[in-house]
Amino acid sequence: MDYLIGCITDPAPGQALEPGPDAMAGQASHASGSLHGLQWFASATTGRLRSHEAAGAFYACVGAPYGTEAGGDDPAPALARAAAGDSPALATIGGEFALLAMDSASRSLVLASDAFGSVPVYYASVPGGLAFGTDLGWVARRAGAAGAIDPQALFDYLFFNVVPGSRSIFKGVHKLPSASTLSWRDGRSSLRRYWQPGFRHTDTALDGLRQESFEAISAAVGRVANLPGMGCFLSGGLDSSSVCGLAARHAGSGVRAFTIGFDVPDYDESRYARISARHFGLDLHEKCIHSADVTACLDRVIGAFPEPFGNASAVSAYLCAQFARDAGISRLLAGDGGDELFAGNERYQKQSVFNLYGGLPAWLRTVAVDPLAALSRRAPGPLRKLASYVDQARVPLPDRLFSYNLLVRNDPAGVLTPEFLRQIDPDAPHAYARAVYAEPATGDALDRMLYLDWALTLADNDLRKVRMACDLASVSVHFPMLDPRVAAVSTRVPSSAKLTLRELRKFYKEAFAGFLPAEVINKEKHGFGVPVGLWINGDPVLRDRVQGRLQALGRRGIIQPAFIDDLLRLQQTEHAVYYGALMWTLFMLEEWLAAQHL
Repeated sequence: MDYLIGCITDPAPGQALEPGPDAMAGQASHASGSLHGLQWFASATTGRLRSHEAAGAFYACVGAPYGTEAGGDDPAPALARAAAGDSPALATIGGEFALLAMDSASRSLVLASDAFGSVPVYYASVPGGLAFGTDLGWVARRAGAAGAIDPQALFDYLFFNVVPGSRSIFKGVHKLPSASTLSWRDGRSSLRRYWQPGFRHTDTALDGLRQESFEAISAAVGRVANLPGMGCFLSGGLDSSSVCGLAARHAGSGVRAFTIGFDVPDYDESRYARISARHFGLDLHEKCIHSADVTACLDRVIGAFPEPFGNASAVSAYLCAQFARDAGISRLLAGDGGDELFAGNERYQKQSVFNLYGGLPAWLRTVAVDPLAALSRRAPGPLRKLASYVDQARVPLPDRLFSYNLLVRNDPAGVLTPEFLRQIDPDAPHAYARAVYAEPATGDALDRMLYLDWALTLADNDLRKVRMACDLASVSVHFPMLDPRVAAVSTRVPSSAKLTLRELRKFYKEAFAGFLPAEVINKEKHGFGVPVGLWINGDPVLRDRVQGRLQALGRRGIIQPAFIDDLLRLQQTEHAVYYGALMWTLFMLEEWLAAQHL
């Protein structure tokens, strides 16, 4: 993993930094230094460490950044400009990185995260200054916050399955948002975005835009396809198949690709991976995962995450990355980001249906639709769906996206204890989503949903999952779909071209028609999901562990014990998959708390 920590105080900190054990894992390159009250330490195992000092400007950067300006991939010129105070220069850097920069003359410090927040950066106030780093545990300890759990962050986790946004699980420790800088000077700090997408649609020449999209993604893959030790994740979906196929286009046949299947047929999509492998001449490696594999690696996966993390596919991502590592791979290409750039999630389509109601003339809603909906409430069976549709359509975006959330469909007072409820704001998750949704200066409803998912689905969830899984397997990971040039092209695609009421990712599929196999273009979205609900029912070892942890969680004064009892019963008797996913979120919370000895 890549590691950067530091502390700046006035006077200079007397306490040594004492990096955590992960800082020197493997054959890490490392560097450290002190400058005008700043102490820092950095190391890199899966990425590269860069540090430079000239004309009073200093920077240290870890990860895999690259330049996107004319003149080559070297990020050093843009990093140097950023260190000298030109923060917008960071918008020209692609890849994954965390940056520390300092200007000696003004004694000002700047922290920065990459455009999509794939390398989290944490920070906290300490007496006379600031502690910061990519290691949340280290920052919390330095700030005296280790063990001080933030109740609001716990509630946000229960709502989103992750701790989202600028919070961390520890009180007083914050996370730097993606595409942002934190500036610190004379004891004062300020947060600023250095890049904000402009959704400015091109209404003509879509054929040219399709070609431009294809070539931008191809160039992003080609930049890294020939690096030594390279392999690819392959789920058989649009994005992983695109990345693998383009890697073969640049590196030739025989590119090594890695896929996992499951012993539950409805979850096993390995046949699509085989279709893509045959189509592109890939060297496909397959592994079938069983519940025993999950149980065997749980402790490692839980220990790798600095906060509770409820996405069950973290286990499958780790098992796939470890599978690749065991085959001699040291780098992996991942397809994450395509759905969030080019509208590939079903919820976008569903919300478009609800938006039709808002697009009707007000008089028509008042005179016809609303009265019919009121009558349908008393009608039998399917006729009631009109009332349900209108009820949901009246909820504004982005709140409507969370209509099926456990803590929206159920009264929080029936799920959480009164003591816990008194410590939190139940509306905070919605407030966070509304704030992000409103950030773009331009854009329609689909643009804003996509942008919201850049935070909620990518930065807060999927990128964190894949990066931590790969770090755990000692493999570096690259996300070519998130190249700045690909993102820029995506913001110019009209929403009506990205998806229709009948087809997701219409524009993308047209751009890659003739390149991807037809079976892959026409398949339903799936990915590396894990059938945890079914495994809980079928594997007594896993079931006992989950049930034991949930009962322990019920004694913590967070979740109502009666709710946990109901959840255990419903998962066994009514809907193993739906309730199993809820159980997994709670299970991972208790596992993480227990691992932290809290």
